[in-house]
Amino acid sequence: MKKLLLLSLILLSLSCSKKPKFSIVPKITYNSLQPQILQAGSSNGGTTLSFYFEDGDGDIGFGTYNIYMKDSRDSSVVLMKIPEIPSAYSPQNGIKGLITVDYLSALLTLRPDTAHINSDTLRWAIYIKDKAGHQSNTILTDSLYLFK
Repeated sequence: MKKLLLLSLILLSLSCSKKPKFSIVPKITYNSLQPQILQAGSSNGGTTLSFYFEDGDGDIGFGTYNIYMKDSRDSSVVLMKIPEIPSAYSPQNGIKGLITVDYLSALLTLRPDTAHINSDTLRWAIYIKDKAGHQSNTILTDSLYLFK
């Protein structure tokens, strides 16, 4: 099944003149998950999750899958891309900002076992990788409650 996920990158602060004081290993910090209650499989709506990032050498947006979202229910992983960051922003001098992911309700299903026929709960464990292969810390989202 082809999955459609919308990903946007909002750059909050870019350092252009001097090297920032953060590590070349990316760091992420959980921000939010809204809404936290959804109808599973619905063609309407979805949830938006967001997290802050910082990377000392700015090599996080490089055109390949570099966001990893692991589903707590079955350990499946959804892969996404951070958009390429234009060189005009001098990302090599370090970058930080907010990443927002819109996840469609249509892509979320209830588990098929009898305990989850009418409702289910999941959390995502998320990390990113940069072009050099450095893996960030892992964050855990709030619970997302799904209903039939």
